[in-house]
Amino acid sequence: MRQYRHRAKRLEQRKQYYEKGEQQKRAHRLITRGAAIERVVPEVKAMTEQEFYSLAGQIFSMRRYSVCP
Repeated sequence: MRQYRHRAKRLEQRKQYYEKGEQQKRAHRLITRGAAIERVVPEVKAMTEQEFYSLAGQIFSMRRYSVCP
């Protein structure tokens, strides 16, 4: 019984390890893409979050910049 509890604990720890890795990859991706946007358009640094989302919405609503072809 003790062996099964230990095995279950190890499996849970392994799951948490992989989930944490995915979270770190996502955080890295978001940070690097955000930095790229700030480099291309430095004015976004002074924008509020609402202003930034409004700008992003306007950009992606334009036909030629549409995400879906």
